[in-house]
Amino acid sequence: MGEYEAVFLPRFWECVARYPDLRPRVEKFVRRLLADPYQAGSSHALTVKGGQDRRGKRGAHLSRNFVLVFMVCEECMNLGYRAKGYNRCDPCPEQPLRRVIFLAFGTHKEAYGHTWGG
Repeated sequence: MGEYEAVFLPRFWECVARYPDLRPRVEKFVRRLLADPYQAGSSHALTVKGGQDRRGKRGAHLSRNFVLVFMVCEECMNLGYRAKGYNRCDPCPEQPLRRVIFLAFGTHKEAYGHTWGG
């Protein structure tokens, strides 16, 4: 079916910059996620946990300690996450796109511990 388009929020690259030695692995992992964001890296849908509502976002482990947080445009729209207010993509298209929006990277506490604006 082809690869997904990548959209990187500035916050994602700020997170990666904290771990410069991991950048090549992150870039390789991003390519795997763009090929199949639902299966690569044991990608899993996030839920409400620890008082934070992470619905509409996905997590994938680069290693035991590091995780990437992202959204899949078609999943967001098809499951109604945008309409329910879980994600705030700007601009949001009328039709689902084959697009992956990368939000954060880091340790579990860093990647899951903030709001993303997306």
